[in-house]
Amino acid sequence: PVAARPNSMGYRMRRLIRRRRVETTAGVLVIASLVAGLAVSLAQTRRADAQSRRAVRVTDFVTTMLGSADPASLGLDVTVREVLDSAALRADTLARDPAIESEIRLVIGRTYMALGEFEAGESQFRRAVDAHRRLAPDGDPETAIALAEQSRAFEYLGDYAAADSVLTVETEVLKRH
Repeated sequence: PVAARPNSMGYRMRRLIRRRRVETTAGVLVIASLVAGLAVSLAQTRRADAQSRRAVRVTDFVTTMLGSADPASLGLDVTVREVLDSAALRADTLARDPAIESEIRLVIGRTYMALGEFEAGESQFRRAVDAHRRLAPDGDPETAIALAEQSRAFEYLGDYAAADSVLTVETEVLKRH
């Protein structure tokens, strides 16, 4: 007598795969590619949403900063320096979000530097570095940018030893990433 297997779904799938290896392999590769593409797309969407929220917060802060130049609140002779000083104080409230704090402090520091206020600029860059260190203790590319700005401020201040020291730290951070 002939002993046949039952005609189950598993049996039929094994037979199909055995008979059509190339087509099955191609199908598996297509499905794997679609799943991988979906995963990458979702990750990029999350990253873009986070960047969008960050940009909105920075824009809101800068808009508020510029709005504080209202002569009614700071007087008729309000200066950019006074607006920056006010913004630097308000940046202290951003400690809960180190990424935003660092970005704002970099903007304020660069503006101080453009005004020739090198000590105030260096102070803002140092605080930006500190904020980044709370996010990434070993450093990241954003930390390296803040360190480069701080080094530039030391250079303008004439403290070349400090500038060189900060650049050495920046180089180490960049080598790690």
